[in-house]
Amino acid sequence: MNDKFSSYKEISPILSEKNEQRKVAGAVGLSLLALFAIMIGWSFVYLRIMVNLGFNISFITKLTENPAFNEIIQILVSTLMTILPTFILLRATHRKARDVIELGLPKMQNKTAYIVAAVGFCMFASIVSNVLANIFAALGLSFPSIDRELPRGVLGFFLATLSTAVFPALVEEFMMRGAVLGVLRRFGDGFAIIASSLVFAFMHASLTQFAFAFMVGLILGFVTIKAKSIWPAVIIHAANNFISVVFSYLALYIDINVQNMVFYVFLLLIFAATACAIVKISEDREFLKLEKAETKNSEAQKIGWFLTTPWIVVAFCVAIAISIFLR
Repeated sequence: MNDKFSSYKEISPILSEKNEQRKVAGAVGLSLLALFAIMIGWSFVYLRIMVNLGFNISFITKLTENPAFNEIIQILVSTLMTILPTFILLRATHRKARDVIELGLPKMQNKTAYIVAAVGFCMFASIVSNVLANIFAALGLSFPSIDRELPRGVLGFFLATLSTAVFPALVEEFMMRGAVLGVLRRFGDGFAIIASSLVFAFMHASLTQFAFAFMVGLILGFVTIKAKSIWPAVIIHAANNFISVVFSYLALYIDINVQNMVFYVFLLLIFAATACAIVKISEDREFLKLEKAETKNSEAQKIGWFLTTPWIVVAFCVAIAISIFLR
């Protein structure tokens, strides 16, 4: 009888932690589903609002064909898609934003080196993603993607920078490296980084971007924990997206051969800077060290529980369905 009681005392904390983690994971899944609901439903709401304001369908359709207008809509939608789900997550986990989202100044040495190295890692992740896409294409597996027309001119470039680099970096990092990473950290920093990166990857609802978003999520989560602030991740995210905007506009105005030359020179420079940054960071022998959580379970167990939480399963399935059928 005593042996059974002793065994129960050892198992009980494990079950308690598992149940607590599943509750938090369920809240994360619900917030992700809210994001997808806004992603899918905003166009219907927009159409209803415009019709109620007295605009006819032909005018509404013509307006949505304007690239500059679409960039403005993108800013509004991306903000709504992250702020509302973040509120849902915090309410569901009974946490306050100031308790989990680290908005203070970065508290780390070699901040610039970390940012440069992380941007270089993002470039590496982009190359890996492109290689995987080419492999899938060679195997006859191709996934739909969204191509949008860019607004021309200086104003168009400014709008594209706001809608692609500035606002997504702010609102997505507020949600992902702020709220999601923050509520998961009680179960360990390593687990929180991996789990939030998976959510970040599925959040994009694009099979072509999954590997890239997951790898970027890992480095952004790591830097956020090291900095004790989301702002370095915001800068890295914005810089990565801004690079994409710049090369997208270069494609509009210069020859493909010149584009390739500029891109390869850029990669050479960024990887050289990344190597120097890594050397600088590695002067701290414990730069890869993360704080261990006082938990009874392994990282593999916690990731397994997270991935099998019903709301997470549903959210990830919806993300895949959106990627296949709506993208």
